[in-house]
Amino acid sequence: MGGKALTKLGISVRRLDLAAYEALKAEAVQLLQQYYRRVEAPPHLLDKTSFGDLDLLVAGPLREFDPVASTLSHGCVRNGSVLSFEYQSFQVDVITVKPEVFDLAMVTLAGEMGVVLGLLAKQAGLKLSGEKGLCIRYPCRNSLPHGALQGDDTPCKGARSLCTC
Repeated sequence: MGGKALTKLGISVRRLDLAAYEALKAEAVQLLQQYYRRVEAPPHLLDKTSFGDLDLLVAGPLREFDPVASTLSHGCVRNGSVLSFEYQSFQVDVITVKPEVFDLAMVTLAGEMGVVLGLLAKQAGLKLSGEKGLCIRYPCRNSLPHGALQGDDTPCKGARSLCTC
């Protein structure tokens, strides 16, 4: 996301104007529908005229998607739930979420909405995750031994760390 993930592989990608972006988006959505039950591109800002990447939200895998093995791409980079690959000299980011949080993820990925909602959640002591939804942030307790599991099965790193969902 942001159009720079593939530079690590030495793959240069281009920016697209709105018309070229919309054409590539329609093609990429149709292609990915062979691999996922649900594929959508979050809405972009209405006044945006130049695009460095295409974000596609997917859920419900039908079969494994490997853009390099299918010769769609010269390379790909995985960062958590995001698979970035080059397609027609343009960066496509496939963001995989569980079906039950798909609609929430669409809202948080729309334009700059995720940034705004994330800041508001943080001020309220919460965390907004496109993958997990709205989570409560809580400090680890001294009484828990190092390595003890919190409610979400993540290890506690000590009294000064902050465990999140």
